Amino acid sequence: MGLPRSTPKYPAQLQHLFQRDGRLVEVINFGVGGYGFHQTAMLVLALAKSYGLDLILLGPKDFHEERDRGFATFWSASYTEKPLLVRARWILEQGRVTLLDPLGRDSEERFAIYQQFLRPWYYLRYDGHPPPFLRALLPPGRTLENPFFYYPDGWKREVWATWHALMDRIIALRIPTVLLFDRDDLDTLFRDLQGPGFNLCRLCVTNDILFRRPEGHHSALGNQQVAQQSMPSCEVNPPSRCVSRISTSLPLPCQSNPSARPLPKHTKLCAERVNENETVFNTGLV
Repeated sequence: MGLPRSTPKYPAQLQHLFQRDGRLVEVINFGVGGYGFHQTAMLVLALAKSYGLDLILLGPKDFHEERDRGFATFWSASYTEKPLLVRARWILEQGRVTLLDPLGRDSEERFAIYQQFLRPWYYLRYDGHPPPFLRALLPPGRTLENPFFYYPDGWKREVWATWHALMDRIIALRIPTVLLFDRDDLDTLFRDLQGPGFNLCRLCVTNDILFRRPEGHHSALGNQQVAQQSMPSCEVNPPSRCVSRISTSLPLPCQSNPSARPLPKHTKLCAERVNENETVFNTGLV
């Protein structure tokens, strides 16, 4: 593999070209740091058809139960840190996943409503985090379940059930998809899913200092192992199209482009110009 000697000036974080078997392959990286699978699924369902993808690679670091537990992500299990973002989440209604938007007209109002000492019933019912008025009664370092949560088996099993249903919905797009994962319980959760071009790929990354960063993320060697192990699953359904250049007319939903499909209201996608030679492509859910 090798990069072409020259490529057009285009968002470096969005587009990359590499050669495989003498053909140029276009790779679009939609990865966003801090996402859970709820947000990943929103992104895939909103954009996959718009970009005419030949193959979707999902995982392996999308599956964090805590990130999909409620309408906000907390980096601290003791809830002492403010949520990074109040956003939509998926719930189950009669066995089907339904997307619920957060309350409020903008990010500031959504944050204020979510942080109320006495939250609206909407959050008491559908957020897996215990409400503030109950957390205030606990000593430091103690946690509890939300007694008002709608799912009788608890928030963790609810999250697993939504993951399964969302993955089934992604498969229904009928785009060849490879799901990468590195946990045994996920093998059990997803093994019954079937669809045209759908493959499960169980990864085994060496668990030592050379292959893992201190935060648990893969190092460069770890990422190399992921690539080597996932490639055979991708070869089952190789891309049907090859590109010889990056198309500067690729429809970006954030631009005034009549060929770009509108995004759902809970999705934000925009490119921000940094300087003459670099553009940062940011995605987020609001």
